[in-house]
Amino acid sequence: MTDISSLKPYHGYQSSIIPLTSGYYVYLASWDQTPTEFSHFTNVWLITPEDNRILFVDPPACSPIVCLYHQFDEIYGLRSR
Repeated sequence: MTDISSLKPYHGYQSSIIPLTSGYYVYLASWDQTPTEFSHFTNVWLITPEDNRILFVDPPACSPIVCLYHQFDEIYGLRSR
């Protein structure tokens, strides 16, 4: 059994899933502290009226972390400037 006192939380902000009048949904998350090898990352989800799930993620290499818990039909890595 995992000792939960050893778990490190994510820190940042996230939105609820936001419904748009067009039938699309949007979700936003920006983590400035994570218990992963990435000190921070951002992800945006777009869900179409046909239930096509699209992930936009920055940095691109962190997409497997998001995909551990959620499934996407398309994934786009964004590059930080």
